[in-house]
Amino acid sequence: MGTISKNFSYKEFEESETAERKGIANVINTTEIRDSVKALVLNVLQPLRDAWGKPLHINSGYRCPALNEAVGGVPTSAICMAKQLTWLATTLTNSQVLRRNSICRTTR
Repeated sequence: MGTISKNFSYKEFEESETAERKGIANVINTTEIRDSVKALVLNVLQPLRDAWGKPLHINSGYRCPALNEAVGGVPTSAICMAKQLTWLATTLTNSQVLRRNSICRTTR
């Protein structure tokens, strides 16, 4: 699919060590999920990345049904629709995350 913004791509949402290890094709294959990922990046992640000025690593951004089952996720998990994710910025403290979150809210 390609690039979403200057710092994020769809591939980052699809990457999964578990999927690779188990031979699961964790691919975003619907317009609805693609649009959810795009909205999450443009409205939250890219503004957060711009405000912080440092890379953010997406640990888990999307799980296809087979991957979700393999990791023991519930069938209604928001991550299956790319409406939830886990990310890591190793140099962020909790208070910095809260400040950045409020910046993102005001920049939408």
